Amino acid sequence: MRDFKPKRSNQVTATRYTKTTVKPNRKRKEAKPPRDWGKFFSRTYHFSKWPSLACGVGLILVVLFQAGKSTICDSNFFRVANIDVINEGRVDVSTVRELSGVQTGLSMFKLDLKDIGTRIEKNPWIASVEVERIFPRTVTIKVTEFIPAAILNHGCLYYVARDGTVFKPLEMGEKINFPLLTGMEQKDILKNREETRLLLAGAIRLAESLQSRKAFNLQKLSEIRIDPLQGYELMTLHGGVPVKIGFDDFEPKLVRLERIYAEIESRLSVTQYIDLNSADRVIVKLDPVVIQSEQEKS
Repeated sequence: MRDFKPKRSNQVTATRYTKTTVKPNRKRKEAKPPRDWGKFFSRTYHFSKWPSLACGVGLILVVLFQAGKSTICDSNFFRVANIDVINEGRVDVSTVRELSGVQTGLSMFKLDLKDIGTRIEKNPWIASVEVERIFPRTVTIKVTEFIPAAILNHGCLYYVARDGTVFKPLEMGEKINFPLLTGMEQKDILKNREETRLLLAGAIRLAESLQSRKAFNLQKLSEIRIDPLQGYELMTLHGGVPVKIGFDDFEPKLVRLERIYAEIESRLSVTQYIDLNSADRVIVKLDPVVIQSEQEKS
């Protein structure tokens, strides 16, 4: 029997090297020292005392301010001694002072300037009021008055300012030598106040355009009728003939009318209307009924 022996190998067997990481030893946590509560509260008090101190100082200042304010307001040095009124002549100084309610001896600090102005504006002739305190002892009141530019016939007669503001009804004895405006209805005035004001202001501008005319001026008119849709109509004093002039371009239209007015003035009794709204011409519409009636008479 043969013995079997394994052959010796010449190959070298490779050995794998594995690197091992060694963790460092954990450090032992040191025990925290006990909290010093006395030091903590001492610090808290140190930082909190400043806001408290500031609040205390502020409270003292407020009390001192109120006391000083009360002393100044009640001081005789700041009491009304002069009431100066700047007016435009129609509303006299004594009336303005009476309406204001300001009296000598009142504290300058206790005057309600807005309330004073509101009381003065109750007078219908007064358009606006400026009230000013001039320390130490003077109150100045500046009054702006309405100036009538026309009269609106609307059931009653009312004064109208140049900007179209209707500001007061006429009273017995007041002047009536102003252009007369008609045609506005109550519903238009109440519903469209701003539009009504603009229409009245336009009628006043038209009246101003007529003031310097020679052949056709305010003396030849009875009224200016306002039609919110069609424009203005100048009603002639003789015959009551409407002269339709629209809403604008008054000057060139009046120039065209004056060129022929001398010719048509004698025929106003048979004229139905005059229209100036067509460009470069004047349309004169005769009344056929009146013409036929005159022919039959003759």
